[in-house]
Amino acid sequence: MKLGVKALPLSLDSLDRMSVDVLALGLFEDERPLKGATGYCDWRLNGRLSRMFVDESFLGKPRDVVLTDTGGRIGSPRVLLFGQGKRYSLDLTIFKRRVRKMIVDVKKACFSSYAIELPGVDPGPLHPDQAICEFLDAAATIFREGAVTLFGHSTRFIEQISEAARTDERIALILS
Repeated sequence: MKLGVKALPLSLDSLDRMSVDVLALGLFEDERPLKGATGYCDWRLNGRLSRMFVDESFLGKPRDVVLTDTGGRIGSPRVLLFGQGKRYSLDLTIFKRRVRKMIVDVKKACFSSYAIELPGVDPGPLHPDQAICEFLDAAATIFREGAVTLFGHSTRFIEQISEAARTDERIALILS
């Protein structure tokens, strides 16, 4: 069995139209206001993620993990939040460890499909090519029989995801 991979542009429309079991989001403790998929999700959930920071029920520390529902406001019934620590302290070694943990936790929770925006990549301190390859390797190794949707900020980023997925025999690229 192969991991199914789909690449979508990051937008409110994509967030609304995705059809996955869970949206896995990496939140940085030093990033306010929330940006990217996290910011879009917070918008759709009427500021719930921002309120979690304010009331300190989620701080974005590296071991923080929270599962919450979406009330049907996006194309996933649930959001799984993962603390990422400080954005610009993220390097490739830390990224690999944290995305592996995200994938393992999604699998342990018995979700068969998930969507993710790679934390710290676009924009961020990590080079997209390295991060994409590391993520896809981890996902194909750990989450072999499911499907993942990756959100990208640019057409080039989405092309990079597609190119990397095409070169890995463990991955089936899902075209939308």
